[in-house]
Amino acid sequence: MTRTRVAGVGALVALCASVAAGAAAQTPPVSPNAEAERLLAAMDWTRAAAAYEQVVQREPANAQAWLRLGIARARADDHRRAVEAFEKAGELGLADSPSLAWEAAQSYAKLKREDKAIEWLATVVDGGLRSQILTTTPEFAFLNEEPSFQALLLRATGNDRSCTAPGYGALDFWIGDWVVYDPDRVRAGTDRISKTPDGCALVETWSGTLGDSGRSLNFYDARSERWSQVWIGDTGGIVVQQGTVTEGRVRLQGETVRADDTKVLNRLTLAPLEGGRVRQLAEISTDGGRTWLTQFDFTYVRITG
Repeated sequence: MTRTRVAGVGALVALCASVAAGAAAQTPPVSPNAEAERLLAAMDWTRAAAAYEQVVQREPANAQAWLRLGIARARADDHRRAVEAFEKAGELGLADSPSLAWEAAQSYAKLKREDKAIEWLATVVDGGLRSQILTTTPEFAFLNEEPSFQALLLRATGNDRSCTAPGYGALDFWIGDWVVYDPDRVRAGTDRISKTPDGCALVETWSGTLGDSGRSLNFYDARSERWSQVWIGDTGGIVVQQGTVTEGRVRLQGETVRADDTKVLNRLTLAPLEGGRVRQLAEISTDGGRTWLTQFDFTYVRITG
């Protein structure tokens, strides 16, 4: 995770010393990939598209970069070139991605390409899209009289079920208001975990003692029986992780890229403890998972009264 949660006075002193020692060092140049991601996060669509064009020229097999290029172009209303990027992302291995399919379907709908819009929508429906989303998305209104769209809508009704399967409750032990401590029993912050009204996801709101904050959305995919977490920190950092439940513990893993293009694996484990407490262990690896470094090891104590 990219959460800035410094635990203990000793760690804080070490951090300050490290910052002071490196103050005079030259700041490494920001990589084109990181700059492109920054522009996309800032919703600077035109410049983000230009930045991702440079990335795919240098890395033509980078499917995620092609996807992001398509998103930037689509947000800039350049749908003709957006679908070119989406198609390329699909050719490079993302054809079954509901995220890609949703973006591509909307751009093709903007271009009034009924056949391609429905083709990509089929992938989204197979990924769990509900019928209400199809009928309330303005871009697809012109398809309402198309028999192929009506057939797709009928298929989507199979996804219109409530989130009551047993897997949706695997993280219920984390719901509540918590005081969070590091291994030295130093208070690291507070965390609130609440379930969405439909029961389909958990929302985390973190507040650290050093002024850091962040939120995460945690949700379960009944088809793949996998949990996903999207963490957004107060500095704009985003971590996406996925995983499964094993022996009552939820273990999630994902990958981020630093400004110097170093790939970092992130691993997060959430587990219930005796007395209604919860352990949250975050680890990172910069060598492809051969070794892991503990980023933080927190114990959650429920706030009562």
